[in-house]
Amino acid sequence: MANTVTITLALNKEDEKLARKLAEKKYGGIKGSLSKVFSEGLHFVEHELQRQKARMRLIELNKQGFDLRFKSWKNRSELYDRN
Repeated sequence: MANTVTITLALNKEDEKLARKLAEKKYGGIKGSLSKVFSEGLHFVEHELQRQKARMRLIELNKQGFDLRFKSWKNRSELYDRN
C-alpha cells in the first residue's frame, strides 16, 4: 500500500468481530484485509452522503414545481417557427 497512514481505532468487541468477519469473508484474512474493509466502508459512507445530498436537491426542485403546461399548435408551420 503506497502512501499509507497508521490510525488507531477504539472499537467495541462486537464491531471488532464484525470487521474481522467481513475481512475474512471478503479477502480471506490476508494481510491488510482489515484495512481494506475500513477503507471500503469510508468510501461507501461518502457515496451515500453524496446520494443523500442529490436526493434532497431533487426533493427541493420538486417542491418548487415544474411548468408542464401543454401548448397546442394550429398548424405545422407554428411548430417549426415557419410562416
